[in-house]
Formats: sequence, C-alpha cells, structure tokens
Amino acid sequence: MTLSRLRQNRLLLQLLFTLIAAASLAAISILVITDAIRSAERVVVGETKRTLAAALSELQRQEEYQERSAAYWSSLPQHAKDVSLRNMTDTVLRSYPGVEGGFYAASNTFLGYAYPTHDTGSVKTDVPAAESKLIMVLAQRSMRTPQRIEQVIRGKMDLLVLAAVRGASPTTAVWVMKRLPSRVDPNGRMRGILLGILVVAALASIAGTLATGIGLARGVSQIKIGLAALEQDFDYRLPERPDELGTISRAINRMAGVRRRLESDLRREDRLRAVGRLASGLAHEIRNPLNSIRLTVQLLENRLNSGRLREADLKTVRTEVDRLSALINDLLDLQRTRQPVLKFQPVMPVVNHCCDLLQRQAEVKGVRLQSITKTQEVFAFFDAPQLTQTVMNLLLNALEASKEGDTVQIQIADHSGAVTVQVRDTGPGLNTEQQDHLFEPFYTTKPSGTGLGLAVSRELMRSQ
Repeated sequence: MTLSRLRQNRLLLQLLFTLIAAASLAAISILVITDAIRSAERVVVGETKRTLAAALSELQRQEEYQERSAAYWSSLPQHAKDVSLRNMTDTVLRSYPGVEGGFYAASNTFLGYAYPTHDTGSVKTDVPAAESKLIMVLAQRSMRTPQRIEQVIRGKMDLLVLAAVRGASPTTAVWVMKRLPSRVDPNGRMRGILLGILVVAALASIAGTLATGIGLARGVSQIKIGLAALEQDFDYRLPERPDELGTISRAINRMAGVRRRLESDLRREDRLRAVGRLASGLAHEIRNPLNSIRLTVQLLENRLNSGRLREADLKTVRTEVDRLSALINDLLDLQRTRQPVLKFQPVMPVVNHCCDLLQRQAEVKGVRLQSITKTQEVFAFFDAPQLTQTVMNLLLNALEASKEGDTVQIQIADHSGAVTVQVRDTGPGLNTEQQDHLFEPFYTTKPSGTGLGLAVSRELMRSQ
C-alpha cells in the first residue's frame, strides 16, 4: 500500500489503532486483575497453611505429653481415648477460628474430632462425611513420612485446605482442616465483579469502535460516490444521514444547489453576452456593405439621369450582395450544421487537395506548405466536405499569420485508432485574452475577417 493510499485511509487506520489499543488494554487489565485475585488467594491460602501448621504442632505436642504422662494410656479403650482426645482437640482449636480436626488411627478410625468454632452454635462431633475419604487418605500418607503433608482442594464455592502429620506413635496421625468459602474473601468477590464489569466494558468499547468505524467508512464512501455523481449531474443530491456525516451531506447538497443556480445565471449571462456580440458583429458586417450599396445606388441614379450608366457600375453592388450572402450562409452553417456523412476513407487526399487549392496563394506570399505523415496511408471515419472546409479555414488562418520565408506544416498522425490533423505556423500567436475568445462568432484579429471561420470549423468537427 502506497503512502498516499495510507493517507486517504487515515481515519480507518486511526480506528484500527484505537480498536487494537482498547483490546490490548482490556487484555492487560484482565491479566492484572486475574493475577491480583490469584495473588490474594495465594496469600490467604499461605496464611491458612501456617495456621494449620501451628494447630498441628500444638496438637502433636499435646498428644505426646498425654502418652508420656499417662502410663495407662495405651490400655484405655478406644471410646475413652476418643473422649480424652476430643477434649484436648477442643481446647487447642479454640485458638484457631474456623479450624476443625482430630486424630486418625491405623485401624481406619477417627478419634478426638472437634470443631469448637463452628458457627452454628451447636457442638459438632462428627467428621464431615463429604471430606472423610480425603482426610483418611491424607492421614495414611502422613504416617509414612515425618514431614507434614498439605493439600488444597478447590471446590465450586470454596477452597478446602487440609494438613496432616504423623502422631506420637507410627500408627496415629493428626489432621486439621479449614474451609475458605467465598464469603471469607469479600475483596476477591469484588475483584471478580470488577473483572466482569471490565470485560463487558471492553467488549462494549470494541463493539462501539467497530460500529463507529463501519458507519464512518460507509458514510465517507457515500459522500465520495455522491461527489463523483455531482460531477456528472448537478441535480443529484446526496442521501442525508441522521448522524454527524449527515450535516456534511446536507451542506454539500446546499452547495450543489447554490452552484447550480450560479452556473445557470452564468450561462444566462454568457448567452446574453454572446447574443450581444453576435448582434454587434452582425450589425457591423452588414452596415458596411449596405453603405457601399447605398452610395453605389446614388451614383447609379446620377449616371442614369445623365445617360452615362455602365455595366461596370453594377459590379460593386453585385460584390457587396455576394458578401452579404456569404455572411448569411456562414451564419446558417454555424447554427444548422448538416448531419455529417461518415465514411471510412484515407485522410491524406483531403489534406493534399486543400494544399493544392491554396498552393498559388502560398507562393504569392512566399510561404511553403508542407504535409507530414508518419505512415503512408491513414484511414478514419469522417465527412470529406466538412473536413475540407475545416482544414481550409485553418490553412487560411496560418497563411495570413505567416510572413515570407515561413513554413506552414500539416501533420497527420494515427494514435491507436484516433487520427489527428494539426496545422502549425510560426506566426506571432495569440495572447491569453484572444485565446479565450478564439471560437466566438464575429471575434477576429484580422481587419477583413468575419470571425466565423473557426466557430464554424469547431461546430463541424463536433458533429463528426
């Protein structure tokens, strides 16, 4: 894509960059918030693990003290050990809100379970059935290693953090557990809400940007198409949109209306000026022959009375009448050019015929006529008499503008099927003002010209 094409589509590029920036900002924000939520979760889980480790350590010490201080401990029945360990667990875990736990024996028996900070207000003495299997597996694993074993279970609504360690004897284990429901971390929920709002806002921003870009692109395209149509038809009106671009469309329509009125006024003034120039030129061209005819008629009256009338005295009248007739014929040719009869024929014979007709006049003035063509035969569709009249007018003008020793060239060229005939001379040429009036009827720079030759020639060529 070229630089000019990029400049033409600068608006679309700006919208594209805005869209990319909005999408990037949304993605970065989502990553940052997600990472913040995960970081907060990691902090809470880490604190919970430290709490559970402390509770395990204290329970482990209390169990070891119980076995050392009570010689009869190993001989106690299981239900008695359960009651004693439950009291001990209840006492220790009261210092750890939300933590529940107890002991596990190798005989797949839970002992000493307690949950002293249970928020229902009632005493909870049974191990949670849903997590019992997890606790059992974790306790069995802890019996095989002196290290503390931890596990985090992610549920649908909360997190479950468990920890277990080998007890005072290799056949027992101490375990604790704490739930982290969503209500424990209101900031995390708020972050989730903010994340959802941000995602919705980002999607809305992207959709709005796309809609704006598409709307602007369509509007600009309609305006461009409308402007192109206005170049061909001044009556065309752009569709008026309800958005901001509609203001531009309405302004263009108003401008087109004003332009149409101004051009109509200009054409009217041009027609009036053309009529005025035509009337002025026609009056000037007719007045001189009429004056000559009037004077000649007076002379004829005097000679008729004296009996000295000669045939030669009528020549002036006949000449001026012929001049007026030629003027009328030129005007008729200008107004009603006959329909051309187009034939596919060579161009060079017409040009040579014109040169032959004017060769004597060129020799008298000392000007050389030269025809140039790059090919031997150039054919085209044209009306031979009308082309002859046009070339004759051009050659006559060129001869009148040339001086002795100059050369007038007639060049014929075929440009891929379009044939051109050019007449060139080395005369003084025309200034800018004269060029502006070149084809106006009765406008001439020659003392004896009528100013109709080029006007008629142009109409003849337009009809081809």
